[in-house]
Amino acid sequence: MWIKKIIIALIILFISQLQGISQTLFSKKQLYFEGLSHYGFVAPHHNYMAYFINEHVQGFQINAGIFTVGNKYWNQSYNYPRIGLGYYHSGLGNRKIYGQLDAFYLYVDRAFLNLNNRFNFGNRISFGLGHISKKFDLYSNNYNIAIGSNLNVFLQYNFEGTVRLTSSMQMKAGVSLIHSSNGSIKEPNMGFNIVTSFVGLQYSLTDQRNCISKDQKTNPDTSKNQLIASIAYGWKSISRFHSYEYPVYALSLEYSRKISKSGWLGMALTGYLDRSIKKEFEIPIIPDTTFKSSDYYSFALNPSYEMRMGKLAFLFQPGIYLKYSVKDYGLITNRIGLRYYFRKQWIAGVSVKAHWLAKADFVEWNIGYRWKK
Repeated sequence: MWIKKIIIALIILFISQLQGISQTLFSKKQLYFEGLSHYGFVAPHHNYMAYFINEHVQGFQINAGIFTVGNKYWNQSYNYPRIGLGYYHSGLGNRKIYGQLDAFYLYVDRAFLNLNNRFNFGNRISFGLGHISKKFDLYSNNYNIAIGSNLNVFLQYNFEGTVRLTSSMQMKAGVSLIHSSNGSIKEPNMGFNIVTSFVGLQYSLTDQRNCISKDQKTNPDTSKNQLIASIAYGWKSISRFHSYEYPVYALSLEYSRKISKSGWLGMALTGYLDRSIKKEFEIPIIPDTTFKSSDYYSFALNPSYEMRMGKLAFLFQPGIYLKYSVKDYGLITNRIGLRYYFRKQWIAGVSVKAHWLAKADFVEWNIGYRWKK
């Protein structure tokens, strides 16, 4: 089952990264905990969703993690970030139809200003799994045409400000953007976009500022350029009226250049073979009879930014289609995901490919090879 594969992949990625950190850096004194209270709304991207939303979103978030102290080169690059695991809970605007969202995720939290400042601001990126308690059912919940699965991908971006109250306590407040959908594994798959404000407290067992190493670590990877060739596989459903899953294949060629100790900027060209396209031509009320075999193929050009933290990397690739066949897809496409580098030249990852900003197309499972210079 695809959900089990995602769970296993996330666990492997996090444990592998945590093991690499813990060999020289992780100790109990670096632990911290925080609780956040959320209040906001579901941002309806279709009129029918707005019709059924009858309440604001209220929720909470609990996180536990470690702060970095400079024993790895990338700690300094990201201003000694905090890494951890968390749990999120909230409603979805209508508990009878849409239910509630519970999510588990891994995250990276960084401050933008010097850690000695009493006032600071920064951001957080979270990636994990969400469980939505109510899904579409033709007989018992046919008003919910937003989501067709209980288990979904969970993405969160926080912009946050902090105030240091004591050496071990901080107050946090900010704005959170959340997206949860299933990558078209099961239709319907409009997904949920949530906007909230939040406030909370963070407690550390020790003061991070007193633990930071003064030694400047160097990146063992001295390469400046890289070329990555990768293949990807996924599957998708396109209609709630039939449960057939169509395979999708992708071949990608990506060039990027190191622009900082841990940042890579480049461009990716990807070709897709999507076996659902023929059905997309057939399912409209007035079927499109112009389908031809070349319509199975599409091509996308994506500017690429990779935020690398040791062997683990976050990937952001907004872009445009150079060729596409289904008009509803639109010109814009984007990809966001995780990568893991292993055996020096090999890469494995999982990412979500989407149309426009938030309409997930499918979940990609990819493997690639890296040439560096």
